[in-house]
Amino acid sequence: RTIVERLVQERFIDEERYAIAFAKDKFRFSGWGRIKIRYALQQKRIGNNDIVNALSLIDEEAYTTLLADLLEKKSRSINDEDVEVRRSKLLRFAASRGFETELVFRILKEIES
Repeated sequence: RTIVERLVQERFIDEERYAIAFAKDKFRFSGWGRIKIRYALQQKRIGNNDIVNALSLIDEEAYTTLLADLLEKKSRSINDEDVEVRRSKLLRFAASRGFETELVFRILKEIES
């Protein structure tokens, strides 16, 4: 018991540090959006303040760029010519990655024009 207390005291066991590292890694290496990262951290019973702090550290420009790159790449793999079918497939793909619907719509408009 004293070992665990010391690890917590010296920040070897630290939910905030874990949440920040988890969010950065899932964003950078797995291409996850904020929604999916939030749910994963909630499942690990991380406190809401630590989750909000970790998500706020994700760079907004890098976040938007990642989503645009993912959507463009996915768009090339969709063979359907119908614009509405393509859009719905891309929207479902982005939602499965945990990106916000409003942001997905905005980037889809930019890609389509």
